[in-house]
Amino acid sequence: MPSHPFPERSVTFRQLFLRTFALLAARWQPVLIGALSFALLGAVVSAYIERRVERVEERLAQSAGISWQQLEGRLSTRLSAMTETDMMRIAEQARLFRVGTVVVGTGALAGSQSKQDLLMAGYMVGIAPFVLLSLLIQAVILFVAATFFLLLALSGLQSAYEVSQRLPGMVFPMIGLWLWMILRSFLWVPFLGPFIALYFLPRLALAPVMLASGERGVLGSVGESMRRTKGKWLVVFLGLLGAAVTVALLLSVAFLIVSALALFSAKLSFFLWLMSIMFAVAWSMYCLAILTAALG
Repeated sequence: MPSHPFPERSVTFRQLFLRTFALLAARWQPVLIGALSFALLGAVVSAYIERRVERVEERLAQSAGISWQQLEGRLSTRLSAMTETDMMRIAEQARLFRVGTVVVGTGALAGSQSKQDLLMAGYMVGIAPFVLLSLLIQAVILFVAATFFLLLALSGLQSAYEVSQRLPGMVFPMIGLWLWMILRSFLWVPFLGPFIALYFLPRLALAPVMLASGERGVLGSVGESMRRTKGKWLVVFLGLLGAAVTVALLLSVAFLIVSALALFSAKLSFFLWLMSIMFAVAWSMYCLAILTAALG
């Protein structure tokens, strides 16, 4: 592993927390640049998807012969009164629509439940492709951001730009590593898989750092992680658990803040929420890098 400011010795959670905070504070400029870049990218994707959904709503309202405001009101009313049986019936009606279509008939729409169900089905089918596309792209952005911050944590004094130049060559190997980790942890096994993975995932958790260091490939990184964590499962598990709890607390505080800001500007609030998520990802990757070095 390349030189870095992490002392290679046993670490408590308090030390892990303080070292992560200190290193992030020392490297605040590239971390901020990375968080801004990925948050902006996520905001652009969200804005594009939002605009496409608005077009679906406009076409649906026009097809139903009602205004956009009436459409929102009827969908909201139907959704608040929906039962499990209603959901099954709407799902059955949705099969009558081709994915991406929003036509539910012409003329003024009466307030009957069946026609409201048809309206809901058309809405669900109309927006489904864009919702799925948004989830997929945002997941990719998060994965790439995590890889970037992991590289940054191991980069010494390199700038965000210098680290970004290494990013394209690391994304696909990192995908391969995570797929191999899932297979190796037996997480995919029905029923018993999660229980088996509870043991193996902490043993494999250091592998991304090994791969990002550039000294080992996918299989070598997994093997080195297993070697370093031998007899230290509890240490790794508690370290990862502590990092996860810290992230959850930080995001909870951030959510309260952005919720209050949403009263004044929904777009600014959403962007700050994306920034909070990126900082949480950065924190997680730095914690992982420090924990890996401490077990070296």
